[in-house]
Amino acid sequence: MGENYRREPVEYISESGAASRGKPIDTVGVCGLGYIGLPLVAALAKVGFKVIGCDTDGKKVKTLSSTYRADDMYEPGLNEALSVYRDSIAFTSDYSHMMQRSQAIVVCVGTPVHGNAPILDQIDSCLGSIAGTLKKGQLVVLRSTVPPGFTLNHARPLLEKKSGKKIGKDFFLAYCPERTIEGVSLHELLELPKIVAGVDERSYELASEVFGRLGRVVKTPSVTVAELCKIADNTYRTLNIAFANEFASLCEALGVDSYDVVYSVNTAYERTKIFRPGLGAAGPCLPKDSKIAAYLSRENHLDVFSSLLNSCEMSNDRVDRQLKEITKEFMTKNSLRTPKVGILGVAFKGWPETDDVRGSEGVELLEYIEKNYPKARIQIFDPYVKQVKGKKVFRSVRTTVEGANLILMMTDHPSIMNIDIKELVKSAGSPVLVVDCWHNLSRPGLPNRDDVQVYSVGKGWSN
Repeated sequence: MGENYRREPVEYISESGAASRGKPIDTVGVCGLGYIGLPLVAALAKVGFKVIGCDTDGKKVKTLSSTYRADDMYEPGLNEALSVYRDSIAFTSDYSHMMQRSQAIVVCVGTPVHGNAPILDQIDSCLGSIAGTLKKGQLVVLRSTVPPGFTLNHARPLLEKKSGKKIGKDFFLAYCPERTIEGVSLHELLELPKIVAGVDERSYELASEVFGRLGRVVKTPSVTVAELCKIADNTYRTLNIAFANEFASLCEALGVDSYDVVYSVNTAYERTKIFRPGLGAAGPCLPKDSKIAAYLSRENHLDVFSSLLNSCEMSNDRVDRQLKEITKEFMTKNSLRTPKVGILGVAFKGWPETDDVRGSEGVELLEYIEKNYPKARIQIFDPYVKQVKGKKVFRSVRTTVEGANLILMMTDHPSIMNIDIKELVKSAGSPVLVVDCWHNLSRPGLPNRDDVQVYSVGKGWSN
Protein backbone atom coordinates (compact mmCIF):
# COMPACT_ATOMS: atom_id res chain seq x y z
CA MET A 1 0.00 0.00 0.00
CA GLY A 2 3.03 2.28 0.15
CA GLU A 3 2.60 2.94 3.88
CA ASN A 4 5.61 3.21 6.13
CA TYR A 5 3.91 1.01 8.68
CA ARG A 6 4.84 -2.32 10.24
CA ARG A 7 2.01 -4.82 9.70
CA GLU A 8 0.97 -6.71 12.80
CA PRO A 9 -2.13 -8.41 14.22
CA VAL A 10 -4.85 -6.21 15.65
CA GLU A 11 -4.14 -5.59 19.32
CA TYR A 12 -6.25 -4.26 22.15
CA ILE A 13 -4.77 -1.59 24.35
CA SER A 14 -6.26 -0.74 27.73
CA GLU A 15 -4.81 2.73 28.03
CA SER A 16 -3.70 5.14 25.32
CA GLY A 17 -0.94 2.88 24.08
CA ALA A 18 1.28 5.91 23.50
CA ALA A 19 4.68 6.32 25.03
CA SER A 20 4.59 10.09 24.88
CA ARG A 21 7.77 11.74 23.64
CA GLY A 22 8.03 15.45 24.23
CA LYS A 23 5.20 17.63 25.45
CA PRO A 24 1.92 15.72 25.93
CA ILE A 25 -1.10 16.81 23.92
CA ASP A 26 -3.28 19.10 26.02
CA THR A 27 -5.36 21.01 23.42
CA VAL A 28 -7.42 19.42 20.62
CA GLY A 29 -9.18 21.22 17.78
CA VAL A 30 -12.37 19.71 16.36
CA CYS A 31 -13.48 20.75 12.85
CA GLY A 32 -17.19 20.42 12.21
CA LEU A 33 -19.73 20.94 15.01
CA GLY A 34 -22.58 18.72 13.89
CA TYR A 35 -23.97 15.49 15.34
CA ILE A 36 -20.48 13.91 15.37
CA GLY A 37 -18.14 16.80 16.13
CA LEU A 38 -19.98 18.57 18.95
CA PRO A 39 -20.41 15.49 21.19
CA LEU A 40 -16.70 14.79 20.61
CA VAL A 41 -15.90 18.31 21.86
CA ALA A 42 -17.82 17.62 25.07
CA ALA A 43 -16.30 14.14 25.54
CA LEU A 44 -12.72 15.36 25.05
CA ALA A 45 -13.28 18.17 27.54
CA LYS A 46 -14.73 15.68 30.02
CA VAL A 47 -11.54 13.58 29.95
CA GLY A 48 -9.29 16.57 30.57
CA PHE A 49 -8.39 18.15 27.23
CA LYS A 50 -8.77 21.78 26.34
CA VAL A 51 -10.89 21.79 23.19
CA ILE A 52 -11.43 24.32 20.41
CA GLY A 53 -14.47 23.61 18.26
CA CYS A 54 -14.32 25.11 14.77
CA ASP A 55 -17.12 25.47 12.23
CA THR A 56 -17.62 27.63 9.15
CA ASP A 57 -21.19 28.38 10.30
CA GLY A 58 -20.60 31.69 12.06
CA LYS A 59 -24.13 31.81 13.48
CA LYS A 60 -23.71 28.42 15.11
CA VAL A 61 -20.33 29.38 16.55
CA LYS A 62 -21.74 32.62 17.95
CA THR A 63 -24.62 30.80 19.63
CA LEU A 64 -22.37 28.12 21.11
CA SER A 65 -19.87 30.70 22.35
CA SER A 66 -22.55 32.67 24.19
CA THR A 67 -24.78 29.87 25.50
CA TYR A 68 -22.75 26.63 25.48
CA ARG A 69 -25.94 24.95 24.36
CA ALA A 70 -26.74 23.04 21.17
CA ASP A 71 -30.43 23.76 20.91
CA ASP A 72 -30.44 22.89 17.19
CA MET A 73 -29.87 19.19 17.93
CA TYR A 74 -31.19 16.67 20.43
CA GLU A 75 -28.47 14.70 22.18
CA PRO A 76 -29.05 13.63 25.81
CA GLY A 77 -26.42 15.03 28.19
CA LEU A 78 -24.74 17.21 25.57
CA ASN A 79 -25.86 20.61 26.84
CA GLU A 80 -25.10 19.61 30.41
CA ALA A 81 -21.58 18.51 29.47
CA LEU A 82 -20.91 21.66 27.46
CA SER A 83 -21.98 23.74 30.45
CA VAL A 84 -20.04 21.78 33.06
CA TYR A 85 -16.79 21.81 31.05
CA ARG A 86 -17.21 25.22 29.44
CA ASP A 87 -13.98 26.52 30.98
CA SER A 88 -12.11 23.95 28.85
CA ILE A 89 -14.04 24.66 25.63
CA ALA A 90 -13.85 27.48 23.10
CA PHE A 91 -15.58 27.90 19.75
CA THR A 92 -14.38 29.69 16.63
CA SER A 93 -14.93 29.95 12.89
CA ASP A 94 -11.30 30.99 12.39
CA TYR A 95 -9.12 28.04 11.39
CA SER A 96 -5.91 29.91 12.09
CA HIS A 97 -7.06 30.58 15.66
CA MET A 98 -7.72 26.87 16.20
CA MET A 99 -4.47 25.80 14.53
CA GLN A 100 -2.35 28.22 16.54
CA ARG A 101 -3.55 26.77 19.85
CA SER A 102 -4.04 23.04 19.12
CA GLN A 103 -1.53 20.21 19.07
CA ALA A 104 -4.04 17.79 17.52
CA ILE A 105 -6.89 18.48 15.08
CA VAL A 106 -9.80 16.08 14.50
CA VAL A 107 -11.77 16.46 11.25
CA CYS A 108 -15.51 15.67 11.60
CA VAL A 109 -17.01 17.47 8.59
CA GLY A 110 -19.72 15.89 6.46
CA THR A 111 -19.16 13.73 3.38
CA PRO A 112 -22.63 13.25 1.86
CA VAL A 113 -23.10 10.84 -1.03
CA HIS A 114 -24.21 11.84 -4.52
CA GLY A 115 -24.98 8.84 -6.65
CA ASN A 116 -22.53 6.19 -5.50
CA ALA A 117 -19.61 8.30 -4.31
CA PRO A 118 -19.15 10.65 -1.36
CA ILE A 119 -18.90 14.39 -2.00
CA LEU A 120 -15.52 15.43 -0.62
CA ASP A 121 -15.76 19.20 -1.06
CA GLN A 122 -16.19 19.93 2.65
CA ILE A 123 -13.33 17.74 3.79
CA ASP A 124 -11.03 19.05 1.03
CA SER A 125 -11.82 22.61 2.05
CA CYS A 126 -11.19 21.75 5.69
CA LEU A 127 -7.86 20.06 4.94
CA GLY A 128 -6.82 23.02 2.78
CA SER A 129 -7.52 25.41 5.67
CA ILE A 130 -5.58 23.17 8.05
CA ALA A 131 -2.63 22.89 5.67
CA GLY A 132 -2.38 26.67 5.34
CA THR A 133 -1.46 27.08 9.00
CA LEU A 134 -0.08 23.65 9.86
CA LYS A 135 2.57 23.81 12.60
CA LYS A 136 5.51 21.49 13.12
CA GLY A 137 4.61 18.48 15.25
CA GLN A 138 0.84 18.78 14.87
CA LEU A 139 -1.39 15.73 14.50
CA VAL A 140 -4.32 15.62 12.05
CA VAL A 141 -6.94 12.90 12.60
CA LEU A 142 -9.66 12.22 10.03
CA ARG A 143 -12.95 11.00 11.50
CA SER A 144 -15.28 11.66 8.55
CA THR A 145 -16.47 8.78 6.38
CA VAL A 146 -14.18 8.54 3.34
CA PRO A 147 -13.54 5.95 0.61
CA PRO A 148 -10.64 3.58 1.30
CA GLY A 149 -7.30 5.05 0.28
CA PHE A 150 -8.41 8.64 0.89
CA THR A 151 -6.21 9.32 3.92
CA LEU A 152 -3.06 7.94 2.34
CA ASN A 153 -3.53 8.86 -1.31
CA HIS A 154 -5.53 12.09 -1.09
CA ALA A 155 -5.32 13.73 2.32
CA ARG A 156 -1.60 13.09 2.77
CA PRO A 157 -0.42 14.65 -0.54
CA LEU A 158 -2.90 17.51 -0.15
CA LEU A 159 -1.57 18.40 3.29
CA GLU A 160 2.06 17.99 2.25
CA LYS A 161 1.70 20.05 -0.91
CA LYS A 162 -0.22 22.94 0.61
CA SER A 163 1.83 23.09 3.81
CA GLY A 164 5.26 22.39 2.35
CA LYS A 165 5.80 19.96 5.25
CA LYS A 166 6.52 16.25 5.33
CA ILE A 167 4.45 13.58 7.01
CA GLY A 168 6.26 11.76 9.81
CA LYS A 169 8.83 14.51 10.11
CA ASP A 170 6.96 17.81 10.35
CA PHE A 171 3.40 16.64 11.09
CA PHE A 172 1.40 13.45 11.66
CA LEU A 173 -1.73 11.93 10.17
CA ALA A 174 -4.16 9.29 11.44
CA TYR A 175 -7.65 7.92 10.84
CA CYS A 176 -10.22 7.09 13.54
CA PRO A 177 -13.69 6.34 12.13
CA GLU A 178 -16.68 7.70 14.02
CA ARG A 179 -19.01 4.97 15.23
CA THR A 180 -21.36 6.79 17.56
CA ILE A 181 -25.14 6.40 17.45
CA GLU A 182 -27.15 9.60 17.72
CA GLY A 183 -29.10 9.67 20.94
CA VAL A 184 -26.34 7.92 22.91
CA SER A 185 -23.29 9.68 21.46
CA LEU A 186 -21.69 10.79 24.72
CA HIS A 187 -22.14 7.38 26.29
CA GLU A 188 -20.65 5.58 23.30
CA LEU A 189 -17.74 7.98 22.96
CA LEU A 190 -16.68 6.99 26.46
CA GLU A 191 -17.62 3.31 26.29
CA LEU A 192 -17.00 1.97 22.77
CA PRO A 193 -13.47 0.93 21.75
CA LYS A 194 -11.89 3.32 19.26
CA ILE A 195 -10.41 2.05 15.99
CA VAL A 196 -7.18 3.99 15.41
CA ALA A 197 -4.58 3.82 12.64
CA GLY A 198 -1.75 6.10 11.63
CA VAL A 199 0.15 6.50 8.38
CA ASP A 200 3.24 5.77 10.47
CA GLU A 201 3.92 4.52 13.99
CA ARG A 202 4.34 7.95 15.56
CA SER A 203 1.06 9.12 14.03
CA TYR A 204 -0.66 6.13 15.64
CA GLU A 205 0.96 6.83 19.00
CA LEU A 206 -0.19 10.44 19.03
CA ALA A 207 -3.72 9.58 17.87
CA SER A 208 -4.04 6.87 20.52
CA GLU A 209 -2.80 9.39 23.09
CA VAL A 210 -5.89 11.46 22.26
CA PHE A 211 -8.50 8.74 21.78
CA GLY A 212 -7.03 6.48 24.46
CA ARG A 213 -8.26 8.98 27.04
CA LEU A 214 -11.79 8.17 25.89
CA GLY A 215 -11.32 4.43 26.43
CA ARG A 216 -9.87 1.32 24.85
CA VAL A 217 -8.06 1.66 21.53
CA VAL A 218 -8.16 -0.96 18.77
CA LYS A 219 -4.99 -0.72 16.70
CA THR A 220 -5.41 -1.56 13.03
CA PRO A 221 -2.60 -2.36 10.59
CA SER A 222 -3.18 0.60 8.26
CA VAL A 223 -5.34 3.65 7.68
CA THR A 224 -6.97 1.87 4.74
CA VAL A 225 -8.11 -0.93 7.05
CA ALA A 226 -9.53 1.68 9.44
CA GLU A 227 -11.36 3.44 6.59
CA LEU A 228 -12.94 0.14 5.56
CA CYS A 229 -14.05 -0.72 9.10
CA LYS A 230 -16.92 1.76 9.21
CA ILE A 231 -18.00 0.88 5.67
CA ALA A 232 -17.96 -2.83 6.55
CA ASP A 233 -19.91 -2.31 9.77
CA ASN A 234 -22.70 -0.24 8.25
CA THR A 235 -22.89 -2.35 5.08
CA TYR A 236 -23.28 -5.48 7.20
CA ARG A 237 -26.11 -3.84 9.14
CA THR A 238 -27.76 -2.72 5.90
CA LEU A 239 -27.63 -6.29 4.57
CA ASN A 240 -29.28 -7.52 7.75
CA ILE A 241 -32.03 -4.90 7.41
CA ALA A 242 -32.67 -6.07 3.86
CA PHE A 243 -32.85 -9.69 5.01
CA ALA A 244 -35.28 -8.83 7.80
CA ASN A 245 -37.60 -6.97 5.44
CA GLU A 246 -37.51 -9.56 2.65
CA PHE A 247 -38.16 -12.34 5.17
CA ALA A 248 -41.05 -10.23 6.48
CA SER A 249 -42.52 -10.19 2.96
CA LEU A 250 -42.34 -13.98 2.90
CA CYS A 251 -44.15 -14.12 6.24
CA GLU A 252 -46.83 -11.77 4.95
CA ALA A 253 -47.36 -14.02 1.92
CA LEU A 254 -47.73 -17.03 4.23
CA GLY A 255 -50.11 -15.25 6.59
CA VAL A 256 -47.64 -15.25 9.48
CA ASP A 257 -46.60 -12.37 11.71
CA SER A 258 -42.84 -12.04 11.10
CA TYR A 259 -42.31 -10.57 14.56
CA ASP A 260 -43.43 -13.87 16.09
CA VAL A 261 -40.72 -15.65 14.08
CA VAL A 262 -38.01 -13.11 14.91
CA TYR A 263 -38.85 -13.09 18.63
CA SER A 264 -38.85 -16.88 18.82
CA VAL A 265 -35.56 -17.30 16.94
CA ASN A 266 -33.75 -14.58 18.87
CA THR A 267 -34.98 -15.94 22.19
CA ALA A 268 -34.21 -19.59 21.49
CA TYR A 269 -30.96 -19.21 19.52
CA GLU A 270 -28.73 -16.66 21.22
CA ARG A 271 -26.12 -17.01 18.49
CA THR A 272 -28.63 -15.58 16.01
CA LYS A 273 -29.97 -12.04 16.23
CA ILE A 274 -32.31 -11.30 13.35
CA PHE A 275 -33.17 -7.63 12.95
CA ARG A 276 -36.77 -6.54 13.43
CA PRO A 277 -38.61 -5.93 10.16
CA GLY A 278 -39.59 -2.34 9.53
CA LEU A 279 -38.52 0.27 7.03
CA GLY A 280 -35.39 0.23 4.90
CA ALA A 281 -31.91 1.39 5.90
CA ALA A 282 -32.32 5.07 6.71
CA GLY A 283 -30.35 8.00 8.10
CA PRO A 284 -27.14 9.77 7.14
CA CYS A 285 -24.78 6.77 7.36
CA LEU A 286 -26.25 3.36 6.44
CA PRO A 287 -27.25 4.17 2.85
CA LYS A 288 -24.06 6.15 2.27
CA ASP A 289 -21.64 3.46 3.43
CA SER A 290 -23.38 0.64 1.58
CA LYS A 291 -23.36 2.72 -1.62
CA ILE A 292 -19.61 3.21 -1.24
CA ALA A 293 -19.19 -0.56 -0.78
CA ALA A 294 -21.33 -1.22 -3.87
CA TYR A 295 -19.31 1.24 -5.93
CA LEU A 296 -16.02 -0.36 -4.82
CA SER A 297 -17.27 -3.86 -5.64
CA ARG A 298 -18.24 -2.77 -9.16
CA GLU A 299 -14.94 -0.98 -9.70
CA ASN A 300 -13.07 -4.14 -8.71
CA HIS A 301 -15.27 -6.45 -10.82
CA LEU A 302 -16.61 -8.34 -7.81
CA ASP A 303 -19.84 -9.33 -9.52
CA VAL A 304 -21.27 -11.52 -6.76
CA PHE A 305 -20.73 -8.96 -4.01
CA SER A 306 -21.94 -6.18 -6.28
CA SER A 307 -25.10 -8.14 -7.05
CA LEU A 308 -25.68 -8.80 -3.36
CA LEU A 309 -25.38 -5.12 -2.49
CA ASN A 310 -27.57 -4.09 -5.41
CA SER A 311 -30.24 -6.51 -4.21
CA CYS A 312 -29.94 -4.99 -0.75
CA GLU A 313 -30.50 -1.50 -2.18
CA MET A 314 -33.46 -2.80 -4.20
CA SER A 315 -34.94 -4.25 -1.01
CA ASN A 316 -34.71 -0.94 0.81
CA ASP A 317 -36.22 0.85 -2.18
CA ARG A 318 -39.00 -1.74 -2.39
CA VAL A 319 -40.16 -1.08 1.17
CA ASP A 320 -40.36 2.67 0.53
CA ARG A 321 -42.09 2.13 -2.82
CA GLN A 322 -44.57 -0.26 -1.24
CA LEU A 323 -45.69 2.36 1.29
CA LYS A 324 -46.22 4.86 -1.51
CA GLU A 325 -48.23 2.33 -3.52
CA ILE A 326 -50.40 1.49 -0.50
CA THR A 327 -51.00 5.20 0.04
CA LYS A 328 -51.89 5.78 -3.61
CA GLU A 329 -54.23 2.78 -3.80
CA PHE A 330 -56.10 3.88 -0.66
CA MET A 331 -56.46 7.47 -1.87
CA THR A 332 -57.66 6.36 -5.32
CA LYS A 333 -60.07 3.70 -4.07
CA ASN A 334 -61.75 6.18 -1.71
CA SER A 335 -61.56 9.20 -4.07
CA LEU A 336 -59.75 11.26 -1.44
CA ARG A 337 -58.67 14.51 -3.10
CA THR A 338 -58.30 16.54 0.09
CA PRO A 339 -57.27 13.87 2.60
CA LYS A 340 -56.08 14.60 6.09
CA VAL A 341 -52.84 12.81 6.92
CA GLY A 342 -51.23 12.21 10.31
CA ILE A 343 -47.54 11.25 10.24
CA LEU A 344 -46.21 9.85 13.52
CA GLY A 345 -42.41 10.09 13.62
CA VAL A 346 -40.27 12.00 11.11
CA ALA A 347 -36.78 11.59 12.58
CA PHE A 348 -34.79 8.98 10.66
CA LYS A 349 -35.12 6.63 13.64
CA GLY A 350 -37.15 6.42 16.81
CA TRP A 351 -34.69 4.73 19.14
CA PRO A 352 -32.21 5.79 20.41
CA GLU A 353 -34.03 9.11 20.25
CA THR A 354 -32.90 11.80 17.85
CA ASP A 355 -34.18 14.89 16.06
CA ASP A 356 -32.10 14.19 12.94
CA VAL A 357 -34.26 14.02 9.79
CA ARG A 358 -31.44 13.31 7.32
CA GLY A 359 -32.37 10.23 5.29
CA SER A 360 -35.77 10.06 7.03
CA GLU A 361 -38.33 7.82 5.36
CA GLY A 362 -41.06 9.78 7.11
CA VAL A 363 -39.88 12.95 5.38
CA GLU A 364 -39.62 11.11 2.05
CA LEU A 365 -43.23 9.93 2.33
CA LEU A 366 -44.29 13.43 3.37
CA GLU A 367 -42.72 14.82 0.21
CA TYR A 368 -44.45 12.15 -1.88
CA ILE A 369 -47.86 13.07 -0.45
CA GLU A 370 -47.24 16.80 -0.92
CA LYS A 371 -46.29 16.25 -4.56
CA ASN A 372 -49.11 13.90 -5.49
CA TYR A 373 -51.86 15.26 -3.24
CA PRO A 374 -51.21 19.01 -3.04
CA LYS A 375 -54.53 19.62 -1.27
CA ALA A 376 -53.76 17.12 1.48
CA ARG A 377 -53.78 18.50 5.02
CA ILE A 378 -50.75 17.03 6.75
CA GLN A 379 -50.11 17.01 10.49
CA ILE A 380 -46.92 15.66 12.03
CA PHE A 381 -45.99 14.29 15.43
CA ASP A 382 -42.46 13.79 16.67
CA PRO A 383 -41.14 14.14 20.22
CA TYR A 384 -37.96 16.06 19.28
CA VAL A 385 -38.17 17.36 15.72
CA LYS A 386 -39.30 20.98 15.95
CA GLN A 387 -40.32 21.50 12.34
CA VAL A 388 -39.89 19.84 8.99
CA LYS A 389 -40.50 21.20 5.49
CA GLY A 390 -41.75 24.39 7.10
CA LYS A 391 -44.53 22.51 8.88
CA LYS A 392 -45.23 22.71 12.58
CA VAL A 393 -44.67 19.48 14.48
CA PHE A 394 -47.27 18.60 17.08
CA ARG A 395 -46.42 17.18 20.51
CA SER A 396 -49.59 15.11 20.84
CA VAL A 397 -50.47 11.92 18.95
CA ARG A 398 -54.16 12.52 19.57
CA THR A 399 -54.07 16.02 18.02
CA THR A 400 -52.05 14.80 15.05
CA VAL A 401 -54.45 12.02 14.05
CA GLU A 402 -57.68 13.91 14.68
CA GLY A 403 -59.82 13.67 11.56
CA ALA A 404 -57.07 11.81 9.68
CA ASN A 405 -57.85 9.50 6.76
CA LEU A 406 -54.28 8.20 6.65
CA ILE A 407 -52.18 7.53 9.77
CA LEU A 408 -48.54 6.67 9.10
CA MET A 409 -46.55 5.27 12.04
CA MET A 410 -43.02 5.76 10.72
CA THR A 411 -40.62 5.19 13.63
CA ASP A 412 -40.27 3.01 16.71
CA HIS A 413 -40.10 5.90 19.16
CA PRO A 414 -41.44 4.76 22.58
CA SER A 415 -44.17 7.42 22.47
CA ILE A 416 -45.76 5.75 19.46
CA MET A 417 -45.30 2.13 20.51
CA ASN A 418 -47.93 -0.17 22.03
CA ILE A 419 -50.76 2.10 20.97
CA ASP A 420 -54.31 0.76 21.18
CA ILE A 421 -55.74 0.87 17.66
CA LYS A 422 -59.21 1.58 19.03
CA GLU A 423 -57.95 4.66 20.84
CA LEU A 424 -55.83 5.73 17.88
CA VAL A 425 -58.73 5.88 15.43
CA LYS A 426 -61.37 7.10 17.88
CA SER A 427 -61.13 10.67 16.58
CA ALA A 428 -59.85 9.81 13.10
CA GLY A 429 -61.71 10.54 9.89
CA SER A 430 -63.61 8.12 7.70
CA PRO A 431 -62.40 6.09 5.93
CA VAL A 432 -59.03 5.62 7.63
CA LEU A 433 -55.95 3.56 6.83
CA VAL A 434 -53.34 2.95 9.52
CA VAL A 435 -49.86 1.99 8.30
CA ASP A 436 -47.94 0.34 11.14
CA CYS A 437 -44.25 0.19 10.20
CA TRP A 438 -42.66 -1.07 13.44
CA HIS A 439 -45.29 -3.18 15.20
CA ASN A 440 -46.38 0.03 16.87
CA LEU A 441 -49.90 -1.19 17.62
CA SER A 442 -50.68 -3.24 20.67
CA ARG A 443 -52.14 -6.64 19.90
CA PRO A 444 -54.78 -7.95 19.50
CA GLY A 445 -57.99 -6.20 18.55
CA LEU A 446 -59.41 -3.96 15.86
CA PRO A 447 -62.10 -1.31 16.24
CA ASN A 448 -65.61 -2.38 15.34
CA ARG A 449 -65.64 -0.13 12.28
CA ASP A 450 -65.93 -1.24 8.67
CA ASP A 451 -64.14 1.91 7.47
CA VAL A 452 -60.83 1.10 9.18
CA GLN A 453 -57.96 -0.74 7.47
CA VAL A 454 -54.59 -1.59 9.00
CA TYR A 455 -51.44 -2.57 7.16
CA SER A 456 -48.53 -3.77 9.30
CA VAL A 457 -45.05 -4.25 7.84
CA GLY A 458 -44.14 -7.89 8.35
CA LYS A 459 -47.71 -8.99 9.09
CA GLY A 460 -49.85 -7.68 6.25
CA TRP A 461 -53.42 -6.49 6.14
CA SER A 462 -56.00 -6.47 8.91
CA ASN A 463 -59.49 -5.13 8.33
